[in-house]
Amino acid sequence: MTPLTLSSPTKAKLGDAELLFCRGIVPHASYLFKHALAQDAAYSTLLRGRRQELHARIAAVLEEHFSDLVERQPELLAHHLTAAGDAERAVDQWLKAGRHAAAQFAYLEAIAHLERGLGVLHALPEGPVRDGREIQLQLALGLCLIPAKGALAAKLPYTRAHELAERSGQPQQRFEALYGVWLSINVSGGVAAASPLSERLLGMAERDGDDGLRLQAS
Repeated sequence: MTPLTLSSPTKAKLGDAELLFCRGIVPHASYLFKHALAQDAAYSTLLRGRRQELHARIAAVLEEHFSDLVERQPELLAHHLTAAGDAERAVDQWLKAGRHAAAQFAYLEAIAHLERGLGVLHALPEGPVRDGREIQLQLALGLCLIPAKGALAAKLPYTRAHELAERSGQPQQRFEALYGVWLSINVSGGVAAASPLSERLLGMAERDGDDGLRLQAS
C-alpha cells in the first residue's frame, strides 16, 4: 500500500467504496490504497505536469535522505528522474544502474537498465554531449551482452559506439569499440574479415604507446 495525494471528494468516494484505508483524523489523515490496481487507476487521472512534479519531488527526497538506498539501487532514482522528465540526469543514472548491476554479474538486469538509458537519450538535443553519453551506454551494453548473449550479440552496440567515437570520442573509447567489433566478427567465424581490424587495433595501440592496449591488440 502506497500513500498518494488526492482531492478530498475523491478520497471520500474511494473510502466509501472500501478501496482506501484512512489513518488518523482529517485534515491530518493519511490514505493508503488496498490494491495496486486502484492506485494505478488513480495515478492515471493525474495530469502529466502533476505526475512529473511528484516524481521530481520523490527523486529529490531519495537523493537528500536516502543516499544509501540510491547507492544500492540506482535504478530507483533513474526511474523517478525519467518520469520527472529530467532526461539528462536520468540517462546518467541509468548508466550508473547498468554498471552497478553488471558489477553484481546481473547482466540481464544491466542490459535492461542500459537500454532504458538509450531510450531516454533521444529526449536530449543532438550534439557532442549526447554522443558522449551514448558512447558510454553502448560500450557498457556491449560489455554486458558478451557474457549474457554472446559476442555476436554485442556487434551492433559496439559498431554504433565506434561510429560515434570516430567522430567525437576519446582514444580509449575508439579502441574499446573497435575491439568489440573485432571480437564479434572473429567469434562468428569471420577471421579473414577481422584481420584488418586487428591491424588497426595494433596501430592505435602503437600510436598511443599503451602497453596494455598493445597486448590486447596483439
